[in-house]
Amino acid sequence: ATVLGALAEGRSVIDLVAEQTPLGGLERWLSDPTVTEVMVNGGRDVWVERNGRLTHVGHMRAATLLGAIEQILTPIGRRLDRLHPTVDARLPDGSRLCAVVDPIAVDGPCLTIRRFSAQAIPLDRFAGEPVVALLGEMVQRRCNLLVSGATSSGKTTFLNALAGQVDPSSRIITLEDVAELRLPHPHVVRLETREGLQFTPRYGPD
Repeated sequence: ATVLGALAEGRSVIDLVAEQTPLGGLERWLSDPTVTEVMVNGGRDVWVERNGRLTHVGHMRAATLLGAIEQILTPIGRRLDRLHPTVDARLPDGSRLCAVVDPIAVDGPCLTIRRFSAQAIPLDRFAGEPVVALLGEMVQRRCNLLVSGATSSGKTTFLNALAGQVDPSSRIITLEDVAELRLPHPHVVRLETREGLQFTPRYGPD
């Protein structure tokens, strides 16, 4: 009666049946093509983003969330525990996962999975013809360009579109914390950084 009453009032409740799935019920939103981001705050509140708008869609327990995170990270060889309380990883489908646990996450474990559109957006969707022509000339002249903006402001999408202006005979090498770029170019080498790796320069002849 309590659950039915909560549903009648429009409140979200913990779906104990969905929690038995490998991802604790997150599958329903991760399989929804209209959802661009899935967020779980404090191991409880589940939010999704559709068309730039956030919606609170339900609850899950902290233990279930931790099990789902482990299920996602194990196949890709990443870890998340008290000694390594943060993780930033790329999933096989290209989505980006960020997770934080105790002692950094004060209110409980947090998870964000950001998904990217499989459809490329052309550069002329970002600006008019004069600006597109200017950007294309800057790329052809190999000028240094700085792209900045807030989270989810379209930086990755814009860089993907900008790469379409690069000469097809050129070689592009990308270096990212988490590989998100999907450049429309025939010759791309994608690299990811790793924590703990250090480069010691050597000077003079060997």
